[in-house]
Amino acid sequence: MEPQPKVCYLCAEPVAAGELDDEHVFPENLFNPGDRADLIKLPAHRACNASYSKDDEYFRLCMTTAAGDEPKAKTLWNGPVLRGVHRPQSAKYKAYIHRSLREVEVSTEAGIHLGKAHVMDQDAARIQRVVQRMARGLHTHLTGDILPRDWPVSCDLLDPRTRTDPGWSLFCTGVRTIGNGTVCFAVKRLDEDPRDALYWIVFYDSIDFWAFTGTKIQGAIDAALAKIQERA
Repeated sequence: MEPQPKVCYLCAEPVAAGELDDEHVFPENLFNPGDRADLIKLPAHRACNASYSKDDEYFRLCMTTAAGDEPKAKTLWNGPVLRGVHRPQSAKYKAYIHRSLREVEVSTEAGIHLGKAHVMDQDAARIQRVVQRMARGLHTHLTGDILPRDWPVSCDLLDPRTRTDPGWSLFCTGVRTIGNGTVCFAVKRLDEDPRDALYWIVFYDSIDFWAFTGTKIQGAIDAALAKIQERA
């Protein structure tokens, strides 16, 4: 009996041997070399994998910028991120980044004016595309099943201060770490359908996302939070 072909977790289609790639659920470029021993990899079409390469590079730029002085992010920023932007073959990428910069006035919380600084307007759709892929990958990694290609997956940037909310422990228990703490994640699923789930994903201990696979879990969360607020 011939072995069954592996299935791409990104498009949910079988992968022929010559088209197979081991795709990192969390892009390898987010991790410093010494933090890559436990990265999660899944079978994918080579073409599906390659379709995310530019988004992955952009995602790393945005995450390491937003993480500021977090040590792991700062090491990447001062090394491969800056080298990637300034290499000769990245002229279009560098121009794209420059076009996203704008000048803003900077003040302290007390209202003391500090001058001007440049900030980067980030492409939310590109960032969401990467996080949504991660949620698909985590579902497959944790359950062994692959979400249908048309299964709804969405995500939102989350204020890290939400971690102190009273209802936080309901949804983010059993936190797991990848790459010596470079990435952390937790999951909460609906009992009636494990495909409907919430993923909390944190990069560099400072940038938090919600990711939803399915549409029912968010309603369940809202209902649970409402009950907590009623008791408060």
